[in-house]
Amino acid sequence: MKSLTDVVSGAGLSVYAEIALVIFLIAFLGILISLFAPGRPHIYERLRHLPIEGDEHTEPSLGTTAIPRPARDDNHA
Repeated sequence: MKSLTDVVSGAGLSVYAEIALVIFLIAFLGILISLFAPGRPHIYERLRHLPIEGDEHTEPSLGTTAIPRPARDDNHA
């Protein structure tokens, strides 16, 4: 009786691992190129502040808990 190792190694499945590696490398390079492409810094700068710039009058999403914010006093320096 053949062992599982013999069956898997004889099935020629190594080509799938090579294809997956090529797909991963293409996706990784695409992410790097889109991340460092010229013209993107202003987009990332705007997105960087989104979690803290929220509208104070919006309702929280379903399933989330609203954290009360302290009242802002814009006149106080």
